[in-house]
Amino acid sequence: MTTFTSRLLGSSLLATSIALASSLVSANAAQALTINFDSTSTSTNTPATGASAQVDFNFVDVADGVQLDLRLLNTTNQLATSFGLGATDSEFVAFGFDLPDFISSYTYDSLSSPFTRLFADAEINGAGGKNVFDIGIRVAGSGTFSGGQTAAGLNSGESAQVSFFLNTNDNAQAVEQGFANLFNGQEFRAVARFQSVDGLGFSGASDKLLVSTISNSDPGDDGEVSVPEPGTLAGLALIGGSLAAARRRKSC
Repeated sequence: MTTFTSRLLGSSLLATSIALASSLVSANAAQALTINFDSTSTSTNTPATGASAQVDFNFVDVADGVQLDLRLLNTTNQLATSFGLGATDSEFVAFGFDLPDFISSYTYDSLSSPFTRLFADAEINGAGGKNVFDIGIRVAGSGTFSGGQTAAGLNSGESAQVSFFLNTNDNAQAVEQGFANLFNGQEFRAVARFQSVDGLGFSGASDKLLVSTISNSDPGDDGEVSVPEPGTLAGLALIGGSLAAARRRKSC
């Protein structure tokens, strides 16, 4: 079982709607993983503002490692059912997540996205205490991963793509399975940060949504995850990076 820089503090159990998709998009591409930040997540606000987001993970084998492509989408006011205060718009400004321990180091490329700042051991306060994530990315501006002034993020319905190169001797199939193992072990955590959240009767609010405590179940069940068969994991496609940050190597 893997260990992380920090564990989530407090007694609240966090939930998420996470789905693994194994259908092939093309001969060598597939969507490997989707994280939904929505009513099943835990907000640092009481009640939640209703801001929401979706992040897709894709993996591909490249020389000397694996490339991980992330697609970030602001889904505020796009969901079938609103929650919290029913936000109508927001700016999705930061995303943080954990890595399997066998990833020794990584590099980052923001591509043409506004997510130009990279943080190792990205901290978020709230929802029971201090939470530290292995990787954090956020839009330009002053301050830290969890606070400070930011440039414009993704508004409702807008998306962006970023890319990581993961330094590992394992292939894309093994890396994807490593993430799936974190889900099954209930050790994967992720966070989305929002600013300029507007809704009926409020404006300019901020919010952070956290996900954790994952369990196995049938595909499609909200808040739970299932692992695809190994044969569906080969040949997964995406795009790659620069900007380095070191990380301790450890066998899974």
